[in-house]
Amino acid sequence: MHDVLNDLHRAGSIPLTHRSLMFLQMSSTNEAHQFVEHYKNIELKRQVDNDLICKKTIFFIIKRVV
Repeated sequence: MHDVLNDLHRAGSIPLTHRSLMFLQMSSTNEAHQFVEHYKNIELKRQVDNDLICKKTIFFIIKRVV
């Protein structure tokens, strides 16, 4: 799993979640195993692009002002 995530991260074709990036930073096999055991039953939350949030917020503000 580490190799696949690392390849995706290096290619930059698919943005990785914060959790995946944390996994890539694990320095030991034991640490990675504990990480996987902790998160394996916790559902991933959808990450939202910050630019999209900013655009929607600006649109909302302009709409209220006008």
